[in-house]
Amino acid sequence: MSQSNTMASRLAVKTAEATFLHILETEFHLPPRTGRALLETAQDLLWGMGDGESVQPGQIRAVVTALAAPFGPELAASAKVAVVLTLDSGRDSSLRRLRWE
Repeated sequence: MSQSNTMASRLAVKTAEATFLHILETEFHLPPRTGRALLETAQDLLWGMGDGESVQPGQIRAVVTALAAPFGPELAASAKVAVVLTLDSGRDSSLRRLRWE
């Protein structure tokens, strides 16, 4: 095995996905195929949010309480929505910054 293949295999083991799969296989005794299916489902739910829209650089996806949710009930019982927050350092944000300085 060449040095580049050895390094690539070591790096693959260090990824979060590989660590997750390793835990599922060793601690929960799941077959590799079941672990991969579970990982794919979790990634779709956590990152894809089922809308088919991927997050771009400069963006994060967050689940927040809906604007129409009433104040007072427990947070877990409140209606929630998925939003994409975008960091914008374009022309418009520089104009806003100049107005406040």
